[in-house]
Amino acid sequence: MDFEQEFVPLKKYRRAIAVTLSVAMLLAGILCLHLYHIKLERSYDERVAHFQRLSGQVDRAMSAAESVFQSVFISLEQPLSYHFDPFIMATLDQRADYYYRKLPHGAGEVIGQGLFLQSAQATSQWQQVMALGPAFNTALALIQSVDAVAYIKDNGFAFVKRRESNDSRLLTAILDGKLSPDFTKKSYNSSNKVEVNGQTYFSIGQRRSSTSNEHVILIYNAEKVATWLNKVILADSQATLINKSNVNLLSEKIFNLEPFNEMTLLAPWIGGVHLFNKKDTRPIDLAFKQSERAFRTPILYEIALELLFLTGFIIATFLAVTWLSGRIFIRPVSHFVRYLILQEHTPKTTFDYVIPIDWQPWFAQIKRVVMQKQALLEQLKQHNLVLDEQVQEQKKALARSLDVKERQASLLNTMLDNIPDLIYFKNIDGSFIGCNAAFEAFLHVKREEIVGRELHEVTSRFSELTALEQYMRLQQRPLTQTLVMDDKSYMLTLAPFYNEQDRLIGSFGVARDVTEQQQTMKSLQTSEENFKAAMEYAPNGVILASIDRNVLVLNKAAKRYLAVETPIVGSHLSALFAEESYQSLVETFDRLVTHDQKMAELTLAQGGHYSWLQLSVSLVWDKQRKPKYFVIHIQNITQLTRAKLDAERATLAKSRFIANMSHEIRTPINVVLGLIDIIQEQGLNDSQTVYMGQVTYAAQQLLNMLNSILEFAKVESNQDSLVTREFNLIGLLDDCTRLIKPLCNQKGLVLVNQIGNSVLPKRIGDMNKLKLVLINLLNNAVKYSESGCITLSVSKADSQREDHLCFSVSDTGVGIKEQNQERLFDAFTQGDDSLSRKHEGIGLGLAIVKQEVALLGGEIKLRSEYGKGSQFYFDLLLPKAEPNLGDVKILWMGSTVPPLLLDDVHTVIESDITQITSILKGQTFDYLICEEMPEPQVMEILVSNEVANLVQRIYVPHSLHAFVQQNERVVRLSQDGYIQRIRNDIETHRQGLVKATAQPVKIAGMLCLVIDDNELNLDITANLLNQEAANVVKYQSAKDIVLLVKQLQPDVILMDVHMPELDGYAATRLLREQVPELPVAIIALTANEQAQEIDQAIMHGMDNYLIKPVSRELLTQTVAQYTKSQVSFFDRTFALKQVMGKEAFLLTLLQKFAKLCLGYIQQLDEPQSVNDVGLLAHSVKGAAAGLGFNRLAEAAKLLELHIKQTNEIKEQALVTNLKLKLQQTESYLAIECQGD
Repeated sequence: MDFEQEFVPLKKYRRAIAVTLSVAMLLAGILCLHLYHIKLERSYDERVAHFQRLSGQVDRAMSAAESVFQSVFISLEQPLSYHFDPFIMATLDQRADYYYRKLPHGAGEVIGQGLFLQSAQATSQWQQVMALGPAFNTALALIQSVDAVAYIKDNGFAFVKRRESNDSRLLTAILDGKLSPDFTKKSYNSSNKVEVNGQTYFSIGQRRSSTSNEHVILIYNAEKVATWLNKVILADSQATLINKSNVNLLSEKIFNLEPFNEMTLLAPWIGGVHLFNKKDTRPIDLAFKQSERAFRTPILYEIALELLFLTGFIIATFLAVTWLSGRIFIRPVSHFVRYLILQEHTPKTTFDYVIPIDWQPWFAQIKRVVMQKQALLEQLKQHNLVLDEQVQEQKKALARSLDVKERQASLLNTMLDNIPDLIYFKNIDGSFIGCNAAFEAFLHVKREEIVGRELHEVTSRFSELTALEQYMRLQQRPLTQTLVMDDKSYMLTLAPFYNEQDRLIGSFGVARDVTEQQQTMKSLQTSEENFKAAMEYAPNGVILASIDRNVLVLNKAAKRYLAVETPIVGSHLSALFAEESYQSLVETFDRLVTHDQKMAELTLAQGGHYSWLQLSVSLVWDKQRKPKYFVIHIQNITQLTRAKLDAERATLAKSRFIANMSHEIRTPINVVLGLIDIIQEQGLNDSQTVYMGQVTYAAQQLLNMLNSILEFAKVESNQDSLVTREFNLIGLLDDCTRLIKPLCNQKGLVLVNQIGNSVLPKRIGDMNKLKLVLINLLNNAVKYSESGCITLSVSKADSQREDHLCFSVSDTGVGIKEQNQERLFDAFTQGDDSLSRKHEGIGLGLAIVKQEVALLGGEIKLRSEYGKGSQFYFDLLLPKAEPNLGDVKILWMGSTVPPLLLDDVHTVIESDITQITSILKGQTFDYLICEEMPEPQVMEILVSNEVANLVQRIYVPHSLHAFVQQNERVVRLSQDGYIQRIRNDIETHRQGLVKATAQPVKIAGMLCLVIDDNELNLDITANLLNQEAANVVKYQSAKDIVLLVKQLQPDVILMDVHMPELDGYAATRLLREQVPELPVAIIALTANEQAQEIDQAIMHGMDNYLIKPVSRELLTQTVAQYTKSQVSFFDRTFALKQVMGKEAFLLTLLQKFAKLCLGYIQQLDEPQSVNDVGLLAHSVKGAAAGLGFNRLAEAAKLLELHIKQTNEIKEQALVTNLKLKLQQTESYLAIECQGD
């Protein structure tokens, strides 16, 4: 077959493509023609809808006109009520054939034919038409195309309202009736169009009634109406208004006046679109027309564009399909067919050859042959691969199976041989199949000799084993039994085994040596019996209870404690305990289960002989952490509880005894010391002074002894606690020195303070506790030393730790014997307890020291040699406070700078004065420190202004023998703790604090109320306050304290706690509740130093407390804290000066002033004018200031100044304040004068 001749060109393919394209184009044309007709119909419908909308607008315009007519006619029917000025008619313009009057204020125009005759009818007519002005104005405002509105009567009289009144020709047309419609057929009609002065008008009018020609017309400007229509109609179309005479009111164009609903419905746009809708209800109708060309042209353009687009799309689509089919399908397939036919001898031209359409039969034939050949080859290859894989898999599976079986057999034999149990296998006939090494060793026969033989053939022993095997085979089920063989117990298990068809093929046996387990079981049984016996006869009760609270086990002690004679195991726990006790026990159970606790304890009160029982309840959990049962241990604590209650009663009695002792001893001591103070104020001779000093010393010793007892009681009862804060070691040592120095001077002892140069002074701890310890140790050292020195030292206890300090007090006294050192720290013990001892005291000082040091976290220790002295020392951890030197530059005049100054400051060392002067002039330094006291000539240079002004301060060590020229920049510091003192002063100086001498505390002029049932204590406290020039009011009872405080308004109240009728606590509570507007300070006076007493005072509302006996200094400082006013209440010293020291005369003046205060109060209560109140305030000011009542004078002064500035009383509070001050002064004077 010639391949080139058989494949013809693609003529048929191209012909088919051309035919298909022609058909598509024909369909596109038909579709566009159909769309053209649809668009024509839709466009016509749109114009009809537009015409109907315009017609609706014309209807609304006619309705508006009709509304105007109705409003005018209604106005004509209304009675006239306004005043009409006849002068309007008198000034009209009368012409030959008509008269005219333009009404004022644009109200309209009146015109009429003929001669005007003034009459009542004419006046009524004018008055009636002038009332139409608002209706006409409304018509002109609402209808923009209306140029005039006219009301025309039968007699030629007309009232007109025009937009523009310049041209009178429109009035002439109205008067001539050219614009009046024809009312012969309809009372609501329109006129024809009228040309007036180049403008076209038409009117719409309505006759008032059918019996007269009286009517109202709206005159429309045709151009305005036409303009409006041109805006709202469609482009390339025309519209006009037609009256009932079929006259075009807006133009000269002719319109088809056939109603559109009567036109043909097939193609109504042929010949143009003509729309006309005639309605009898309106005087004018709307007409619309558009030429057929204007109607069709836009649609034709749209259809042409759509046809063009659709044709282009079809052609492009066919071209793309043709090109793609030839490019992607025909050419490659023809190339491939040619290649398949020619195979290796394919010519080069094949690649450029396009396959004809008739290639399909050849392609199918070639493809079928090639595919069959390839399929056979592929199948053969696949079969070969599958066979190879199956062979390899079978080989591997066989090898693995053999390997597994070998490993399993080896593993099974190894496992069996390593199992200590005796294992063997038998055939159905009873012969051995195999056994493990343990069975082989048990029989003492090799395995090879056992296999294939029965047991009786191997050994004559163990006939019972054979009997058990026969029984098992008969039963054909496993059998387990304990068997004794060779004096050992074995747990023997015999069982048959079956093949896959469930046929019996043999049996096996396993024997385990349980000799030790049985012995252990016997031991456990013995132990359990012993445990039950121990629990049963235990001295404490034991109960085991289930989770649902049933009794599992109950021993004899529990039965005895719970007073249950025959408790039944399994009964509920509620039967063993009282209701309250059982509820407490249930709560404990729930807490153990809920909070996963191990144990809980509770104490129950039980009736009978055993009053108190302590229960320890624990919960036992199983392996799954679920509660299993409760264990309750019961202990009889009746005697222990009674002993505890006795001890608490004893402690309470001791506390009461100490409190009573404190109160009963402090009260007389307070009296003694107070009386001594009073006596000393009166003046004594030398011998009396000595005696008074001895009495004071004895009283003070008694007070110290009482304080020691109370302090020890506080420590012993664990009521003491630490108050940690930042403090300064140098200040602490100075305080101790200040207190002990006078005692040392009396005995000629030297007191030395030593502090290491590397010890930072700022520490954190309880300074008061530490001070108490050191003062006690120093007191002891002074007491037992007759000569020598006392040394108080502070150093680092550990060179590696900054916060570990060692405190030491050493003396050169008598020392302590070794046998007395062990009991030295016991209470009420001294180093010498003999009756001939020389030293006083009750022996509590070191006991207190021991307890306080332990509370501080240390341990007091002692080194002593009898006759040479003693050293008491202890170590404490006192954290250092943060250093606060900041950025400081120091010039050190000396050789070596202590590390304390090198740690956190910039330091320069220099010893030569010349170099120091040069350095100071060249650099800036804050401070100059002298390591030692300089020579006099060097000191003169340093204190000179030339050098001193270059630094902020110069520090020199204190020396009694050196003279230092006065300079405010030179600071002399003690040599003990010299570096620490410098650090403290630098910190203070850097913080901007100026050390100044403390000003003495003053309470002069304060008003103090003192309440105490003890008259002596009352007088002593008042005397101490009077010495400070305070004003004191004394009372022995707090019964009327509320009324007293309201009247007196004291600055502070000092009140005894324990009083008969009303104690201090109750009185304070009454004041706080009933007089909250007067928050006066209340200070408790108590002889009880216990913490509970002090806490109770604060809790009841007291502000502070003082322990009797109280010193004048402490009393003054405490009272001064509550000085709220800088103005004194009453300056008695000033008042006495005013009367030249005459007390009797001052008393007389005070009594008169008290009566005067009552009069002032009465005047303030009565209505007063502003001037009278001002004069009264002026009078009060003068009288009060003259007698020293400064607060009263200040209140009067403020009120007087306020009245002078404002001429009225705006601040009523000033009047109230003056009245309160008058009442206060009057109450004070009444009490003072009565007492005197």
